[in-house]
Amino acid sequence: AACLLGSMIFAVTNIKPTYQSLLRGAVEMTPTTPESIDEPRRQLSISTFSDPKSTIVRSDAPIMGDSASSGNMPNVIYLQHESLSGAIMLNTDEGVAATPFFNKMKNENDDFYVFEGGRTVSGVTIDALPALMSGCAPYTKESVEWLHKEGRPVGYNFKNRGYSTASFSSRALDADIQKGAWSMLYDVIVGGMDYVVDPLKMKWKLANAEGSDDREMLPLIEEWISGLESGKPFYAQMYNFNQHYPHVKDESKPGFSHRYFDSLATTDEFLEKLFDILAKTGHLENTIVVGSGDHGEDPFK
Repeated sequence: AACLLGSMIFAVTNIKPTYQSLLRGAVEMTPTTPESIDEPRRQLSISTFSDPKSTIVRSDAPIMGDSASSGNMPNVIYLQHESLSGAIMLNTDEGVAATPFFNKMKNENDDFYVFEGGRTVSGVTIDALPALMSGCAPYTKESVEWLHKEGRPVGYNFKNRGYSTASFSSRALDADIQKGAWSMLYDVIVGGMDYVVDPLKMKWKLANAEGSDDREMLPLIEEWISGLESGKPFYAQMYNFNQHYPHVKDESKPGFSHRYFDSLATTDEFLEKLFDILAKTGHLENTIVVGSGDHGEDPFK
């Protein structure tokens, strides 16, 4: 679902072939019958991506119903970027210049995919983020009400399958999120989570509107991953806020022509350090990383 709904989507599968099949299988799978549910494997058909490196036939993907205790499941990290615009990041000179790590991965890593045709379902976070986190894009009042009920986000699925779960939010989980105008996002951010981090809990300084600098979360992400039970897979979701107006700028570094490009540079640094953490903790080879933008900022506010 994320492949269809985000304003800009990337996915990294620098992992064993079995796990790579999960991502490709999400794009096109043979129909499932009641009899096939109990089969240990599902047969995947050929991907229809235009990128030749993704065209592959595999039959060794674990079924999505496998539990964490089966030992079959990869770790998953989902990065939700507030106001991240693929149009700006991918198609402007300064956007490319601000994201050298991202572009190196895009151009040189065979397991890094950028779905440039992905589009958001709405320019409003209240609609877009729940859709991304559930795979459901509501079109009626009744379906909106269904989507906003507790228990819909994907975090619950990982929790129910025995994953260790954590949510790292650089957007403060304040009264507006918990009980106010943005309350429909609270369960999206914290639902099904064993561990939750946000600026208010950590007493971080706010860097833009309601958010702190995303990079504040990195030490806690490393600490959490390092302390996990050996052999048990994890699901971590991150709500990164640096692209939100007025856009986070690292004042210690030379600036671009607009603060939005400066915020992209901080996001690129976050991504690089996240991959460093995965390598340092021994999880780089068995983790799927997916990133999306809920909507863009084009033209600039």
